[in-house]
Amino acid sequence: YETMDNVVIPKKSNGVGSGITSTTTVFDYKLNVDKDDVRSTVYSDAEFAAYAERIDMAFDAWISDVDEGLRNIDEFVSIKEYIVELSEILVGKYADIELVDKYDVYQVLLSYWQEVMADDVFVLVQDGYEAGRETEDIFEVSEDKKTKKEKKKYKGWEGKLIPKSFIEAKYFAEAREKINAAIEVVEAKQNRADEIVEEYAVEDGILFDCLNAKDQVDLKLVKAQIKILKADGATEGEVYQILCEYAALCDKIKEFNKLVKDLELVLDERCRAKYSELTIDEIKELLVNRKWYYSIFKGIEALYVTTSHEIAGRVSELAERYENTLPALETEVNNYEAKVKSHLERMGFVW
Repeated sequence: YETMDNVVIPKKSNGVGSGITSTTTVFDYKLNVDKDDVRSTVYSDAEFAAYAERIDMAFDAWISDVDEGLRNIDEFVSIKEYIVELSEILVGKYADIELVDKYDVYQVLLSYWQEVMADDVFVLVQDGYEAGRETEDIFEVSEDKKTKKEKKKYKGWEGKLIPKSFIEAKYFAEAREKINAAIEVVEAKQNRADEIVEEYAVEDGILFDCLNAKDQVDLKLVKAQIKILKADGATEGEVYQILCEYAALCDKIKEFNKLVKDLELVLDERCRAKYSELTIDEIKELLVNRKWYYSIFKGIEALYVTTSHEIAGRVSELAERYENTLPALETEVNNYEAKVKSHLERMGFVW
């Protein structure tokens, strides 16, 4: 804050004696930064950043207290009592963190427990960490409209405890990169093909005669046109070039789509085979660190991010609300009032 103006305002007495004036101090506040820079200033503030570190440190402290237990769950663990223990320790770690309510943090853990973690712990109590090597087929169950009987459709598979995506990310990241690169090629070529259709599949356009009954460009018709142009020796003009480019794009899209499908199939098989090779230590690492800790902390981090947005938003709101001071607004009102009076007087109205 940078400025302060003292304004003397006449104040009437309670009817006894003459008028008495008193000095009222009116503070004219303004931001030290431009209002458009409020958010970046808040987020980059050293003290504010320190709160983020405290949130990280509190979570690390919780991990230190519960890690051994989470890596040694057995048949003697009481699931109902265990979540109480985990929650009490977590709430204690966040008791002194001002910007994040400890009970909101507790709710993050409880929600994740109810949605995911309780089932995982139940499996460990029943089957041990060896269950991390198991996978399950996923079926879509529906009713046959004719027979009214239940029917199942295979939709894929998933790890019983450890999601397939975790196995892929840890052990087959390079294979996924190759697939993503092929997908990018498909997307780029598809975008170019769509541009050609948008520009030339209009009335009197180069691709207009290649539209089928559904008003879609038919590749067979495109290639037929190319043959006709070749036979006529008309291979130098724009028509031939556009038709050939579109046909080549479609062929490449088909080729790379098949490549992606084949690579996805191979990767899927490799991921499923990897489960049986996992050691107990690898299972614990993926389950406890990658699945549980990561998911819980993301929820807590979201609380902090929301709080930071609210703080920055509130400051911005106040800055906009009080951008114009009361004296400035009064002056502006008086100026407009004087203009109105002047206009009325010119129109013959007596004020």
